[in-house]
Amino acid sequence: MGNRQLSNIEFDVLSLDLKFVTTPSKFPLIDTLAAVETCINENNLCATDAAEIRNKAVNIITHFKKPNSNLNREQINALHKLAESDEIMITKADKSNTTVVLNKIFRKLILRILKSLRLQLQNLKNLKLNLLISDQEYFKLLPKDYYYPHLRGLIKIHKENNPVRLLVPYNNNPARSLAIFVSNLIKPKLEYKYNVKNSTELVTKLRNINVNNNYLMFSADIVNLYPSIPQVIALEKAVEILETCTSFSRSDLKCMIKLIYDSAMFTFEGDYYKQVEGLPMGANNSPIFAELILQEIDAEISASNFELLFYTRFYDDLLIIIKKSEYCKFTEFLNNLRPFLKFTFELEIENSINYLDVHIAKNNNLLSTSVFRKETHSNRYLNFKSYSPVSHKRSVVRSLVSRAYNIINDVENIHHELNYIRYILQLNNYPKIFIDKEIQKMGFENTSSTQCATDSKPLIIPYVNTVSEPLSRLFRKHNINTFHKSNKQIKSLFLPKNENQCTHVVYEMNCSTCQSKYVGQTKRQLSTRIKEHKRAVIYNPDSSAVAIHVVNNVHNVDFENTKVLHKAKCHKNRIFIENWYIAKNNVNNVALMNTEVPQLPNQYVPSLNKL
Repeated sequence: MGNRQLSNIEFDVLSLDLKFVTTPSKFPLIDTLAAVETCINENNLCATDAAEIRNKAVNIITHFKKPNSNLNREQINALHKLAESDEIMITKADKSNTTVVLNKIFRKLILRILKSLRLQLQNLKNLKLNLLISDQEYFKLLPKDYYYPHLRGLIKIHKENNPVRLLVPYNNNPARSLAIFVSNLIKPKLEYKYNVKNSTELVTKLRNINVNNNYLMFSADIVNLYPSIPQVIALEKAVEILETCTSFSRSDLKCMIKLIYDSAMFTFEGDYYKQVEGLPMGANNSPIFAELILQEIDAEISASNFELLFYTRFYDDLLIIIKKSEYCKFTEFLNNLRPFLKFTFELEIENSINYLDVHIAKNNNLLSTSVFRKETHSNRYLNFKSYSPVSHKRSVVRSLVSRAYNIINDVENIHHELNYIRYILQLNNYPKIFIDKEIQKMGFENTSSTQCATDSKPLIIPYVNTVSEPLSRLFRKHNINTFHKSNKQIKSLFLPKNENQCTHVVYEMNCSTCQSKYVGQTKRQLSTRIKEHKRAVIYNPDSSAVAIHVVNNVHNVDFENTKVLHKAKCHKNRIFIENWYIAKNNVNNVALMNTEVPQLPNQYVPSLNKL
């Protein structure tokens, strides 16, 4: 979808899948030690057991041998060249495990410029003052640190003209907590009478339906559901529901929901934008608000006089079996239910139709089901060469085989599907003997889980093949399960990078006068933490070790060149990593602004000079 031509080597490496995990160039020492120590502390192991685990874990780690890379030098260089290119963007297609390469100029077509917005949070304070929410709820809902998310566009390669689905991850949106709060109030009031959760549930519902040639199967899909629902209509419906289950006034409820709408901001190529029409794509409350409208439609369809043999819905995709003579009137009825929603329809062809990943066919007045794949399906799965745990690769085989058994209702088709699974997995470099072994196992086991039930907190470590298994065995002796995290995926090379917007980091500041260092950690944006250090220097010197150093010594700290040392989502891991870097500086006689130097367990001290 771009003018730039990919070289053969670029094409080959992108064909591996954006989730392909590259072999780590060095051992993730700090992450592994942090995970081990966190697990020891969370499980309150006695001093003897803790010391034994630390000793053996360090011994296992010191015997690490660097594995061979699963990419050659040409492929690695090609990836870095693609990541540095200003001409293109690389992303995943919508509803398909396909990699799409786009001209960056294409991205300009999906947005229009709007002015930035400053949130008004006085409404939350009023709710607290009026005792409608507790102090605890107020502080939970109040945004403490946020940034407006970056817009992404997913290309719908399975639809004509390849339209774009806009997606905004609202994880750090200022009104995210409020949106979740409102959604959780509404959820208990929803009744999922006509919904199916997945293909397995759909097949179960279809199993005993008698359908003759007087009936027609068709599917209906709502065009651009979220952007099409007017905010005012969703607001009124949400308020109507919330009035029945909360003590908030109508005006309070409207203010809360309007605040959620007003926070629907995002960034794109350095500019700020606001969605002014429809439900925000990616917002936490949008699925719930849309479901309110869709359940009204469900009820009106059910109450209609049409002779429906079957009706179900998966989000905004409907499956209907109706008398052939009523099809035209019903589709007209459907498109008139809500003027702002428009449906597209797909009729059965030769007595069969595709819905979700199920092919449904009329067969002697019953419905037979088999696995369906779109024409644009890439047949790409986790590549066997990916540097991922073997358990993840087993799960790929088992999920495909399990789907076959859950969907297909005749033996001949199951054999055909299993052979096809063997074929496509071998295209993804899975050895045939590995595939057959997992298929055979599934005939004897009721579950694919190999973990033992335990109340212990698990060990969660980065996967390194020569270290992960011995560590797993070590912790298993203490009745502790191990879960593996994959390392760096190819897609991480193509994500927007802005260190000041990094969250969950361990960082380092340098004094530009005396070269002393300060190591700290924060779960918020690094830029927010830097601002706090700057304010402390001016207004509250005793609140920060950095401020104490600056004021007492009349020195200057180089705030602008604050360095990210490490990233870790888990708070306890991050604290350990912070302590590790402070101890490392102390061992190397680096002058510290930190007022306290933590004591690491003795077993970890030799690791301080490994990095």
